[in-house]
Amino acid sequence: MEDIGLLLNYIEDEVRTKKGALFGSVNKDAILNYVQRIRESLPDALSEKRIREETLKAQNIIALAEKRREEMLSQNQIVVEATKRAEQILQETYAKQNEYATTTMQNIYKMLSDINDHLQVAKDSIEKAMKELQP
Repeated sequence: MEDIGLLLNYIEDEVRTKKGALFGSVNKDAILNYVQRIRESLPDALSEKRIREETLKAQNIIALAEKRREEMLSQNQIVVEATKRAEQILQETYAKQNEYATTTMQNIYKMLSDINDHLQVAKDSIEKAMKELQP
């Protein structure tokens, strides 16, 4: 972006130094007066104070954006850690489930084995009683 003050200087120099037919019908003083009025009415936005204020605002916006980014990263980190913990809990649950299933199967096997032993004793008793009852 070009410097407005510098451009106004160029206009003033051109008007003051040029002579001839082109500027013969032009009121040089009026043009120079307009240039001066433009200079005086340049917007606040070009002042050093305004530039500092806008820079400070921009820095504040950047700081807020950085803070929000950090918060989002932190929240993302919390989600990642929660996901890892959930996976760990799931693995522990599967391990417990397998342990309980194994223990249950062992207990059922023992119960069936005990029942089988009792049934065998009962069968032997029944067979002995039947032999004794045979004529």
